[in-house]
Amino acid sequence: MPRKEEEEVQTAALVSHAGGPDGGELGAIEPEPIDFEDELLASLDETVLPNDAREAVVRELRTAQMELRAVFLCYSSERDLLVAPADGELAIEDSQPNAKAMPLATWKQLCADCGIDGLSEVDEAFAASASGVKESAPVLDEVQFYGALVRLAGRLADAAGITKSLYTLLYECILPFARREGTTTISQVLSSRSYLLPYLEEIRASFSGFGVSWEQWLKLWPQLKLAGLPGFPFWERQVFSALSNNLGVLLRIFSYYAKQTLKRLLGAGMGTASAGANAIGAVASGAGSKQHTSGMTLVIGKHEWLAFVRDCKLFSKKLVRTAEDH
Repeated sequence: MPRKEEEEVQTAALVSHAGGPDGGELGAIEPEPIDFEDELLASLDETVLPNDAREAVVRELRTAQMELRAVFLCYSSERDLLVAPADGELAIEDSQPNAKAMPLATWKQLCADCGIDGLSEVDEAFAASASGVKESAPVLDEVQFYGALVRLAGRLADAAGITKSLYTLLYECILPFARREGTTTISQVLSSRSYLLPYLEEIRASFSGFGVSWEQWLKLWPQLKLAGLPGFPFWERQVFSALSNNLGVLLRIFSYYAKQTLKRLLGAGMGTASAGANAIGAVASGAGSKQHTSGMTLVIGKHEWLAFVRDCKLFSKKLVRTAEDH
């Protein structure tokens, strides 16, 4: 799907969530259940996945399941699996011919690609998850692959708990950096905004808009050009949540420095207010704004941006370069 079409789908998804056909709000858009969800949960007892965290962990896995399946298919290979039945006796019908499976070496390669190699927890999560496969060289099938991810997240979890650890593992390690099978249609994941939509209602509970409504914010978000930034859209939910929680404060900060820009331009020999308005419009146009109005558009000029960086002690060549580019 071309990027322009993806952006249109993304915008429609958020706008439709802001208001239904009759102007009412739509409910939360939940991800589809995983095909083998019951089997997965049965393999994870309370010592691995506490009962109070099960719902949140399952939701994270559901949200990312299309990408996780693509990762599994890329790192796995076809081989015959012999799965031990409940009675412990193997039979011909217990064989799974040409099933996709991930051996230990490939699991460790995946972890290495994602920057989490060299940890004993990597081997421990594999060993615990692959214990049901009766082969000389144990492997992970797709259900066990999900289980290994949950076990790894649990072993790496700190005081924040397994849910936060799994989020970090998925969105900061596995999804941005793992290889993917070239034939998998990853654009289906991106165009559905599945990483963000299921969590909108939770984020809304702490929304602070300073005069901007939640519906206006949802319509504004897709207009931000984020697709070119590294790692997008895997960090989208975290960034959207942080901005939603602090939007009121950020708007106040923007208003302050934008007014400083306006005062500077009006007081720097611009003469009339209309001349100042034209200068403001020129600054906005130089920053890439497509809005052309006869009134004054509040924007932050280069000098005020550098003042903001200095006031907040955000000394970085990248931030200064951003101002120079605009």
